[in-house]
Amino acid sequence: FTPLPVEQFENVSVSYSAVENPAGFLQRVIITRPKASLTDNKKRPAIFFLQGLSCSSIEVLPHRKSNYVRLIKEIVEHRDSEGNCSQTDFDTELNGYEQAFQALARLPFVNQDKILIYGNSMGSAIAPYIANKYQANAVIADGTFFRSWFEHMLEIERRILAMKGKSQNEITKVMNEAYIPLYYGMLVEKKSYQELISANTELAEYNYHGP
Repeated sequence: FTPLPVEQFENVSVSYSAVENPAGFLQRVIITRPKASLTDNKKRPAIFFLQGLSCSSIEVLPHRKSNYVRLIKEIVEHRDSEGNCSQTDFDTELNGYEQAFQALARLPFVNQDKILIYGNSMGSAIAPYIANKYQANAVIADGTFFRSWFEHMLEIERRILAMKGKSQNEITKVMNEAYIPLYYGMLVEKKSYQELISANTELAEYNYHGP
């Protein structure tokens, strides 16, 4: 990846650390806190970020000025986190978040009774679980979901086709002939991608996510 400069914000101190995932690799942790906390020894509220299901970094964020401690954990393999994102299962990623939350709660300048968990997309489903398990103070669920993963993926494919300028007739044809069989096979029938492609080689043309 292309290296990024260290985060720098006015009135905010930034530190870089890592947590060890139980799977045996390190994941990057970035902690921000008010510069005043470096000298006044006060314990402050903290925000723990849980990102969505995406192999992308959340390292660069807008400039801010706050009285909170913030901790984000990079997803597997992104920026300088170790591991392989495309081959990581849910439990492995969840374990990494649990390690990061516990590391945040142990920081001497964090008020353990005032830790808020912010979850975006898939993170909004994980946030209540971690909050209940580790007695977090509050949860924000942003961009959460109520559909099955099968329905969710079909909605995304429809939206992408529409953004490409396809007509409704073209979208319906591709959905019926390609994406419904592809995702139904993988997510409902629990078949592997290779099994589906072997049975219908034309489906490979519509899969841009990789095997």
